Amino acid sequence: MQQSKAEKLEQILEDAARKINSLFEKTEIFYRKIVDLVLTIFSFISDKIWYKLDKEKRIVDNPFYKKVRYLTFPWHFIWIIGFLISKRKKDDRLIYDLPGVHIIVGPPGCGKSSLQFMLAERFRLKTGKPSLINSDFEKARLSEDNSYYYKYHYLYNFTDFWRDRRMIEQPNHKIAASLIVDEGHRILNYRENGSTEYNDKFMPFMNYAVLVRKYIKHIYFSTQMGKVDIQLMHLAQSLTQPRVDIGFDYPDWLVETGAYRFKIKGFFIDQYSIDANGEKSVKPVKSFYIKNEWADFDYFETMAMNDVYDHVKMYHPKNLIKERVKNG
Repeated sequence: MQQSKAEKLEQILEDAARKINSLFEKTEIFYRKIVDLVLTIFSFISDKIWYKLDKEKRIVDNPFYKKVRYLTFPWHFIWIIGFLISKRKKDDRLIYDLPGVHIIVGPPGCGKSSLQFMLAERFRLKTGKPSLINSDFEKARLSEDNSYYYKYHYLYNFTDFWRDRRMIEQPNHKIAASLIVDEGHRILNYRENGSTEYNDKFMPFMNYAVLVRKYIKHIYFSTQMGKVDIQLMHLAQSLTQPRVDIGFDYPDWLVETGAYRFKIKGFFIDQYSIDANGEKSVKPVKSFYIKNEWADFDYFETMAMNDVYDHVKMYHPKNLIKERVKNG
């Protein structure tokens, strides 16, 4: 009987420990969400409101602002710490920062092109250099004086650089931070690697990719297929598959437009290994999340490449009406 009571007490203690542990995990997740929300608000206020309203430093240079800083002691340390944490998070390195070729795979709509757009914007904001992109997925922006439209990134054709088994022109790494090959399987379909047309483009591109660390440093190659040419697979710095994370745009609703709309919050990334045969692992070796803190997806064109076949005559079915119904 004594043993039974002891076992029962032990079971009660174990259940209590599990509940406490579960409560702790839920509390930790809750506070992480609160911290992320606070940091988002800090970033939004500083980037979207403060710098827009105070471009001429009318607030900062006002003597009243200095008095406000004194009066908010010690509470202004919350703002300062939040700013420092936000700044540190923005400077975190990503796997895509490593020099080399990065292969991005996945089905249509998983977020390959939008991930590449975010990486291009991240490089632009960090280095001041735009990227070379073969897909027109950047929308034009209107200048502040409403006099002209412009784009940050350079549009190129793959064959501008590589064709006829030689490099025609060198991608200008002095003005561009990365080279993006969007929907690469349309250009280099590895199932055609025995054809002359394929090798005329692939061989000079491969020779450049081997030395990419000495030149443009970063190539992002996306494809709907699970793999690319085996030589490119072995050369790859990473092989990843994204899943886009879409959420409600609360800051825009609260301060800007009041519209109920959704935006890309970030990307869930699965990273795979590559075996000796050039095949990707069945399961990811690592999974992580990248929060979007750089790209404004209002300027991302989701319908890029929808004009690829505009030069081809459209088929119109005939003989849909075989015989009209006779009245009477």
